[in-house]
Amino acid sequence: MQISRVRSRNHSIHSMSKLPNLYKIGIVGLLSILAITIVPFSGETNSIDGKLYGLLTLVQYDENRNEIFSQTVHNRLVNTGETFLLEASFTEGTAPADNTQIGVICIAEGVIDDADEAETSAAFDTANTLTGNNCQADGTVDITTTQGTAIIGPLTFAEPTHLAAADVVNGIGICQTNGVTSPFANCATSGVLFAVIDTADVTINAGETVDITYTFDITSDSN
Repeated sequence: MQISRVRSRNHSIHSMSKLPNLYKIGIVGLLSILAITIVPFSGETNSIDGKLYGLLTLVQYDENRNEIFSQTVHNRLVNTGETFLLEASFTEGTAPADNTQIGVICIAEGVIDDADEAETSAAFDTANTLTGNNCQADGTVDITTTQGTAIIGPLTFAEPTHLAAADVVNGIGICQTNGVTSPFANCATSGVLFAVIDTADVTINAGETVDITYTFDITSDSN
């Protein structure tokens, strides 16, 4: 019985001697969690500080200019658009293609389903099943109303001026102006394709119109 008591006492003393280490481990663990909570990941900081995107708004009207459909959708900035931005901003020896600015909206059908970042203005035109003057230029792109944004339009596309009755619009190209007379046919007439936008299928019937606005936004949180 005496031996049993000694063993029991020794076991209790041994267990008590471990408690400080357990507390230390617990405190270190809590501090680690607190540090992770307080210190942001570098990737998260960059994504919160700023944004860069293109946004298109499409509004369809009947022959009496009553709104019958609207949609807002983000764009896909294609490779030629990215290159244009870099060449326009940095002196790396090459000026932007044709040395002109972005300010044209082109409507299309059957293009965007197969479009990717490698899409060019020539490929956009080849895939487009619309015929006629499907492109319009905005000679006074708005960059002053909201700091950090460029707004093309709204530009009104009407039947029969820009497309035929019962034509379907389901894609948009944003292109260069290149000093051409508006309206005109084909994005490649302007030069570089900047961005493409996949929209819902919008059938334009006789007398109907569609207003299209493109906004390119590079604002940061401090603006």
